[in-house]
Amino acid sequence: MQFAEGTEGSWRIYVGALEAPGGDGYIAALVVRHALDSEGTRKDAYRDDSLACGYRWATPGEAITYAMGRGRDLARKRGAVDGVAASAATSA
Repeated sequence: MQFAEGTEGSWRIYVGALEAPGGDGYIAALVVRHALDSEGTRKDAYRDDSLACGYRWATPGEAITYAMGRGRDLARKRGAVDGVAASAATSA
């Protein structure tokens, strides 16, 4: 297993490359968490232990690269939704 983490705005991204059953490649795992909620705790916004329906990458680096890209996309989309919701709440 290999793991990596990163940030995208106020989101934390955790990714992993897990050895596939049977040892024939690596599957990607992903957790996206908001940095902190109003209570000061972290909550998962998205979790998937078998990205891309369990596709098997030849190397752990390929699995991690895919998972990180997917995590950044999700964080950007979540950030845009959160920004619209915050804007609507302050203008009401």
